[in-house]
Amino acid sequence: MAIKHAFVSSLSDGNDSTLVKPSDWNAAHIGEFPAQSATFVVAASNANSKVKEYADYICDGVDDQVQIQAAIDALPSTGGSILLSNGQFNISSTILIKSYVTFAGVGPSTILYLSNNSNVDVLSSNPALALDYINIRDLRINGNKDNNSAGSGIYLYNPARLFIDNVAIINPKADGIRLERESNSLNRYGESLIHNSYLANGDGNGISVNLDNDFTIYGLDIISTRVEVFAGYGIKTYGSGKVLIDDCWISSNANGVYINGSSRPSMSSSKIEYNSVFGAQFQSVYYARIIGSLFRDNSYISSGYSNLNFIAGGKNEVIGNHLFDDRGGSAKVDYNIEETSTASSNIYMGNLMYGATVANMLIVDPASALVRANMGYVTENSGTATITAGQTSVNVTHNLAATPTRVQLTPTTDTGGKRYWISAKGASTFTITIDSTYTSDIIFDWRAIVGEGN
Repeated sequence: MAIKHAFVSSLSDGNDSTLVKPSDWNAAHIGEFPAQSATFVVAASNANSKVKEYADYICDGVDDQVQIQAAIDALPSTGGSILLSNGQFNISSTILIKSYVTFAGVGPSTILYLSNNSNVDVLSSNPALALDYINIRDLRINGNKDNNSAGSGIYLYNPARLFIDNVAIINPKADGIRLERESNSLNRYGESLIHNSYLANGDGNGISVNLDNDFTIYGLDIISTRVEVFAGYGIKTYGSGKVLIDDCWISSNANGVYINGSSRPSMSSSKIEYNSVFGAQFQSVYYARIIGSLFRDNSYISSGYSNLNFIAGGKNEVIGNHLFDDRGGSAKVDYNIEETSTASSNIYMGNLMYGATVANMLIVDPASALVRANMGYVTENSGTATITAGQTSVNVTHNLAATPTRVQLTPTTDTGGKRYWISAKGASTFTITIDSTYTSDIIFDWRAIVGEGN
């Protein structure tokens, strides 16, 4: 195959038949370099002179969003890349990003700093448009909340296929990252990812998704990200399908994680600790999987809350987690796992729990739940009980964590034809009853179970 390139010969063919004719060369090889997406370099006012020499736009340290926005607006409709140099960019008005754009710095030395009294979001988008294939990476945003009355670090409308990687957002007056659908006609599908990022010290929520409308994003993965010291929630999502939280650290916020109305969310290998109220709440959520995570010392400021809470919803799996309060006499978590409202049909298996002030678990409907092999919450026990001669009943202490949903009896001596049954079940005992007295002791083996599920 001939190799196409842009170089041609201007020589005449001549008369030497042993040489390749320039016209043949040109016919076989003339071509063009492949089209490439545009890339513009924007230099900070305090970038070094070598960077400025090769930059397409140079900022002066005042209203630096003007040069950055000009670079974005100069990209073709097919998109391209904006590369910010090292240094500080002072932002006084919102930078609007658009589809098919990579917006990147060179690491933590690239800083977008919100100037005093600007009161705006640092990065945002047009609320009337869909936003596709956006890549924001390798930079820091400082929201300068002490000198602003409003503003999130990143506030994007109608996003899909969004990738935020290696981004630090500190001191936002509002949210660290907020994603929302503004137009009801724009349902957004396609995986989005927040990865390897750090969000801290804000007056709103760390990551907030769709506070006003349903199903703004289907498929949001938050991976290897730390969110701490926000006055609202570390992570808060409404109506977003298939939310995944993996290898994250959510610490010292007012609330840790709140997921409302999602189908099949997942949390794994994450650490949820020292949040003032709840560690994690799942409301009206179905088919969630919470696996291999640590929930520690939440309800940190005041008692009355839990490490993990389910409000309504059901058919969720909680497997292999470590939930505890190890503050000794100052422990404030009422429950490690708590169901409220109409939560039902959940599965709890292989969890390690201790230190709660009221109980390690509160299950609303034990008959619908499947609760097995949890250390700190005994759901199976067995033993022997005797109705002595001349008596018609015996109370048996079962040592279970809750009222048993089922008690099985097997007589090991002659019953004399007496009918027997469980006449009462309670939080600490159950009662075995026979229909009339017998002249000999009747001995039973018993097995009691809490929460077998449907």
